[in-house]
Amino acid sequence: MELEQYYSKSMDYNSYFDFVFSMIKDTTDKYAQYYPINYERMERLNSTLVVPNEIENKIKQLKPLTYLVLSEGWCGDCAQIVPVLAKMTEVSKNIDLKILIAGQNNELLEKYPTHNFFSVPVVIGIDKETNQEKFVWGARPKFGLELLKKYKSDENYTKDQFQKDLQMAYNKDKGITIMNELIKLHHENEIK
Repeated sequence: MELEQYYSKSMDYNSYFDFVFSMIKDTTDKYAQYYPINYERMERLNSTLVVPNEIENKIKQLKPLTYLVLSEGWCGDCAQIVPVLAKMTEVSKNIDLKILIAGQNNELLEKYPTHNFFSVPVVIGIDKETNQEKFVWGARPKFGLELLKKYKSDENYTKDQFQKDLQMAYNKDKGITIMNELIKLHHENEIK
């Protein structure tokens, strides 16, 4: 699959942010109730998220890649992760961010199941020079995967508690784990 064919269908972060805002008014969408809170999360992260100097220096040294991201405005994980990706692209011109609505690109989503099921966001790291896929990351950072595992295995751990714990973990982490996991993937895939 030629991934660059999706570039023309993609949005930059500001367009995606505007798209999420526009979906607040669409009461016919089956996920309509989630757009307002996710827009608020993204808005908060846009104004408060800071890339620490140590991580900023690492990001600036990364080789050129495009992040092709499958996302959805109704998804709580996307609302926490996509603004972090946008901050990374602000720090380094070596990273381009191209966002696709997953539900409008099912054939691509089906190619990239995360942890044996379809989940978003999916970040596909693509070499800017060769247009070759270098890595896939998603749909949550390690702490989110651990909480999900607990939710799936512990019948006393409710969905409500899982969602609260996950949002608290995102808020406490401030995007650091996401940035570090992506930096690590960059380094692991530089020589391939």
